[in-house]
Amino acid sequence: MKRRKNHSSALLAETTEVEGHLSFNGWARVEGLFTGEITGGGLVDVGAPARVQGDIRCPEIILEGRVDGDIEAARRVEIRPGARIRGTVRCPVLVVAEGALLDGRCVMTGDAEGESSPVPV
Repeated sequence: MKRRKNHSSALLAETTEVEGHLSFNGWARVEGLFTGEITGGGLVDVGAPARVQGDIRCPEIILEGRVDGDIEAARRVEIRPGARIRGTVRCPVLVVAEGALLDGRCVMTGDAEGESSPVPV
């Protein structure tokens, strides 16, 4: 994998339990138990074995595991099959796959970065 300047990554493995605040640039993958707040400047991927108890705020978020907390993305949230989400999801683009559970509120915010608004004709 090529690394870009100022590009970082983080992995919390399935057997890992962490409590606190995870802050990163680039991307991060969570597969273990995380309690606290996750904030990042790129993509966070909550894997199928993961359980997050707390809020997530990142530009892009992919969810396959369980999250009990609020989720906020500037660009996109994708909830994949088997994911279990309890909390408020705020984002401009939301993809919920068949077999996923979203138990909470969904707040659609303005346009995703880089996407144009429809022009009335």
